[in-house]
Amino acid sequence: MKKHIILLLALAGALAAQNWSVQLLPPPPQNVFIHELWKCRITNNEKEPVEVTLTGWATESGKEIARGTSNPITIPPGGKMVTSADITGGKWDYDSKYEPYALEGRPLPRGEYKYCIRVDRASDGQMLAQDCEDFEVGGKITPPKLISPRKFDEIKEGRPNFSWTPLIPPQKDATYEIKIVEVKEGMSAEEAIDERPLVEEKDLSTTTLMYPAYGDTLEPGNEYAWQVKAVVDDEIVGESEVWTFAYSPTRDYEEQQIFKANWPHIAVQEYSSSKPITRFEVSEPDDSGYVYLRAYSNASSGGILKNWYPHTAFQEFRFPEGEYLVGFEVQGPDDEGNVYLLAVGSNGTKG
Repeated sequence: MKKHIILLLALAGALAAQNWSVQLLPPPPQNVFIHELWKCRITNNEKEPVEVTLTGWATESGKEIARGTSNPITIPPGGKMVTSADITGGKWDYDSKYEPYALEGRPLPRGEYKYCIRVDRASDGQMLAQDCEDFEVGGKITPPKLISPRKFDEIKEGRPNFSWTPLIPPQKDATYEIKIVEVKEGMSAEEAIDERPLVEEKDLSTTTLMYPAYGDTLEPGNEYAWQVKAVVDDEIVGESEVWTFAYSPTRDYEEQQIFKANWPHIAVQEYSSSKPITRFEVSEPDDSGYVYLRAYSNASSGGILKNWYPHTAFQEFRFPEGEYLVGFEVQGPDDEGNVYLLAVGSNGTKG
């Protein structure tokens, strides 16, 4: 007798399931709210109205984030479209991360979700139908792209403007973070971006920033890296590439007379410094009797100009503190036989 009862119950359940179905209606791709996930179409092929309860649950990346049961709902013969307006009671349990989205009426954050609804007969709890759907919130987002300073650019301004593109498609309440660091010797830009920043700004609502006055001063000749991140609902949703730029400031130049000598005794300057041009020297005479004045910059060197042979001399000269040699020339001889060596120097008032 017990076997017959079990078989009869199973048969009754199977017949009931044939009379019922539920179809979830997909939410919009943007601004999905938890309370909207009740929206479904329930089909009732029985001849009488039936009172049912709904159980719904949602997962994100396989982890359950919400589960709820509804108040009893009457489904007439033929069926009914159920919306959030039909849910006047019931109970929900939320993952702590997602509870504020439900209680504060905020849309779900970006992610890949799965949502299920089960229809149960209210009188005995018998399952009548169930449906599950996968959906994605936000879709694919194009991260910020850096605009200026351009990659490998050499900038002249000590407080440059930084700009980048917004998220595509636009995201409500999106903000941006920018980080600017110095690239130390032997480091890649990607390694440097994780180091202590010269500037780090967050919660930017625009896509531009002028280098702030509080930031460490950019040093001439140094290389710097920068990156922008986009944030939505306290989560980073996109990162730009890491670009680098160098600071090569514009200087004020003025011509200065260094010394003069009576021709043909040409006085030649020797100069040493940690600045780009480090040393001058005069070569041995070539087969034509010419002597060449040469300048050395670290490991490189180049011929600068010819002098008259055979009378050459060395004279040491140093620029005042803060002034740098950027070029020089010989003029003369004048009517008195004087030859002048002129240097073009920077007075250091810029950069």
